[in-house]
Amino acid sequence: MKSGYLAFIVDGSVEFDRLLEKIQALFHVQEEAVLRVDEQYLDTFDWRVYANGFVLRRKDTRFILAPLPGMPILETDGPKKTKLFWWDFPEGAFKDSLAAISGNRALCPVLGVAGVRRNFRVRNRDEKMVLRIHLDTGEAIVDDNRVSIAPYLCLQGVRGYPRPFQRITELLKKNGCRELQAGESFFDLTLRVIGRRPLDYKTKFSEIIETGQTTGQAISAIGLALHTLMERNLPGILEDRDTEFLHDFRVAIRRIRALLSQLKKEIPPGQAGVFEQEFKWLGSVAGLVRDLDVCLQKEAAYRDLLPESLHRGLALLMEETQRQRKARLLTMQEDLRSARAVRLLANWHDFLTAWSADRGWPAGQVPCRKVAVRVVRRCFRRLVRDASAVIQGEKQDAIIHKLRIQAKKFRYMAEFFQQFFPEAPMDALVKELRELQDDLGDFNDLAVQVRGFQQYRDALPADKTIGEALEALLLCLAAEKKRMLKRCVTQCAKFMKRDRLHLF
Repeated sequence: MKSGYLAFIVDGSVEFDRLLEKIQALFHVQEEAVLRVDEQYLDTFDWRVYANGFVLRRKDTRFILAPLPGMPILETDGPKKTKLFWWDFPEGAFKDSLAAISGNRALCPVLGVAGVRRNFRVRNRDEKMVLRIHLDTGEAIVDDNRVSIAPYLCLQGVRGYPRPFQRITELLKKNGCRELQAGESFFDLTLRVIGRRPLDYKTKFSEIIETGQTTGQAISAIGLALHTLMERNLPGILEDRDTEFLHDFRVAIRRIRALLSQLKKEIPPGQAGVFEQEFKWLGSVAGLVRDLDVCLQKEAAYRDLLPESLHRGLALLMEETQRQRKARLLTMQEDLRSARAVRLLANWHDFLTAWSADRGWPAGQVPCRKVAVRVVRRCFRRLVRDASAVIQGEKQDAIIHKLRIQAKKFRYMAEFFQQFFPEAPMDALVKELRELQDDLGDFNDLAVQVRGFQQYRDALPADKTIGEALEALLLCLAAEKKRMLKRCVTQCAKFMKRDRLHLF
């Protein structure tokens, strides 16, 4: 805690009024008005606010962005609606800070707090205020369920009076109050009360395979972790909270498909083929909406490409794209709620749970390390092959798409089995590959957008305003795609210069 500010948890067996009497024996204590507390704590699903060292609180239409253990630094008024994004707030430092933190993720309620705050001024014999005391008591609220919170007491010192601060700190510690440790906050403690912990969701794959596991046990552990990831994101997709729920859901599907395709010999043949086809279907269900999400997120970039005279046509085009997304979203949500999707996820979970202990398939009993090294090496060789083909100019749209998929497979396998490889060189390789993947992804997005806009143009009714903007946009995107193609070739050449012998 910073100097002059300390926070404590008051033990349940301690009566604060008794503590207050002991403080009053040393100083004159004046209680101020009791305040009602009724507020929400907000964050993105992946904890971006907390991860950046802040807490976002809401009191009706008043919003406070504060550093974790300190006092509010930014406040603003905002809308009453439940689903919030940074762009819903008025211009200013608050909005700018929130934009940098949250990106395109929704700010959703994590928990509510209802209770009272008692405020005290502590004065010395000269009637000088030397300290402030705040005591918070109340309940945490999640989905209409209420859980009592241990009393939370804060001391706020006054400059020039360190001695009263020290004396009361010592008194509190001797009488059953626990000082919060560095980095601990009221928010952390309240999360603990409701059975949650901050950063309990991460987009990066983090399942660690134990060295002595068999291949079957490793596949089961990886598959179950990915199943959990899909289940956690599914409600956000069905409620359409923000676009990243769908993105993370699709990444989990791609990881599962890579696992099935790269380790198909280690999985019982009657299972691998069925799951591979079903997850391919599920990925296609989610793909159309994601393509439209990417397109809509590019609207500002499209506007920068076009002269102002065509902005009206672009706005109408984006409105039509938004209507298409709404229609496709409903179809996708129906598919995700369908018996086929529910059965697929249930069967995948049941298969992996049962198979982790099943010794009936010999290939699954091979030590995981042996299989992991073989699979990662094979993926890397294919990656090098496809990168070489891009440099040589072979059917570049198709081969870049192929390279992009192969790069993902290699990264997924490297992440699944990271503990079997030297950390430093593998991290360096994956970092360099990620830069290449970013460019390949941008090229692929451009290809998808050009193809989608061309299809829309061919079916477009006579509308001069949209048509002129669309034609101009297609020309700009084609030029940008050509530029990105050159960049991808350059990045592939850079990647191919790496000395790979010491790695594989």
